[in-house]
Amino acid sequence: MFNDSHQRIKVDQTPNSPLSCLLVLGVSLVLPQTATAANAQFQGFLFEACRDARGDLARRCDESFGGDLSGDSEDSLNPTQTLANSTTALAETRARIQALTDKLQKHRANQKTGESKDTMEVFRMRGLSVLLLAESSRLERDANELERGYDSDGSQLQVGFDYRITDAWSVGAIVGAHRLETDFDADSAGRNFDPGNSEGDIESDSVSLNLFTSVQLTEKLYAEALLSYSWSDYDLERIGIFQESTRDLTFNQAVVTRASTDGNQMGASLGLGYNHYQGSYAFNLYGRVDYFRSEIDAYTEEGGVGFALRVDDDESDNGIANLGIKIARNINTDHGVWVPQIYAEAEHRFTADRAATRSSLVEDNSNTLLNLSGDDKDKSLWRAGFDLVLVRPNGWSGFLRISRTLGLEDVDQTQFNFGLRMEF
Repeated sequence: MFNDSHQRIKVDQTPNSPLSCLLVLGVSLVLPQTATAANAQFQGFLFEACRDARGDLARRCDESFGGDLSGDSEDSLNPTQTLANSTTALAETRARIQALTDKLQKHRANQKTGESKDTMEVFRMRGLSVLLLAESSRLERDANELERGYDSDGSQLQVGFDYRITDAWSVGAIVGAHRLETDFDADSAGRNFDPGNSEGDIESDSVSLNLFTSVQLTEKLYAEALLSYSWSDYDLERIGIFQESTRDLTFNQAVVTRASTDGNQMGASLGLGYNHYQGSYAFNLYGRVDYFRSEIDAYTEEGGVGFALRVDDDESDNGIANLGIKIARNINTDHGVWVPQIYAEAEHRFTADRAATRSSLVEDNSNTLLNLSGDDKDKSLWRAGFDLVLVRPNGWSGFLRISRTLGLEDVDQTQFNFGLRMEF
């Protein structure tokens, strides 16, 4: 088997802890031709797991002098892909709430009185309206010391209705189908180390139920509320490379694990806004408080030539305050009313859990735990966008929105929304 010195090692699971760094360095001095640890936490975790391993994991431990990996392999096998599960789920829920608030702003009752009433009257919800909404979004995250880089592409289709109960109060409901695909960036190539072009992916399919209401408090002041709940199915793939510390090609192996699990997300929003009109221009100042929560069930990976994981369930939440301004202009034409709009809003997260997961290797009899945590969430950011609304005389209306999030470290996010509405 392997050297007894490995069997006596106890490693602090805190990322980059001084103790784990010293212990891994000590182990590399004991064994000839070992590499300096690129990820001290995962290397220490594997040394511990190799003390009481079985099956394929025991064979990998024998091939690597008790779990001693090359620095490239330590980074490759460190399962930080698990940190993206809740992060992307919360981002998708947040985007869904944003799209619904946009919808309310575009179709709010009694948007204008006074000399330009005929122009804005088309936005009023007279009785029942049927809604069709579509969205596409892209999020790109750069790798950092704690988390992998990835690209996420989301799409959703929503159908529903809104109903005008009184001149000042409207309610509605929307059912949506959502798909999110996340692809992880590959590690850099190294000596005898070829990571390919991806380190795995996450595919999620969700169904959501969304309820909303809007109340005109005064001629210019309004309030709105939203509630969203979704059920999600996840298919997860994690890819890495097993390479022992001497980088002997004889023992190099691709590590591919797969798993499926379920989850749910909840989002709620309360908002207050003020409209001011000047000729054909409309000015809207608004504030909103949002809350999001994500829960993902525990799961067990399959495959992985000994590196399959048991991953604990994951819960996380965000609380966000928003303040924004929107400027719109109404342009009458023979084809209908065109309404170009620009907006900007500031967002502050007053609660934001760091992404964190806990896992263990399936073939580790001692069930050694690996605790991973992501970087701190950005507390403040900006969002800006452009909308174009067209209202037809026959009761049809539609809108297009392009928005971009600014001020996020390591993240680029762009969102596209398209919607149709038919009044009866």
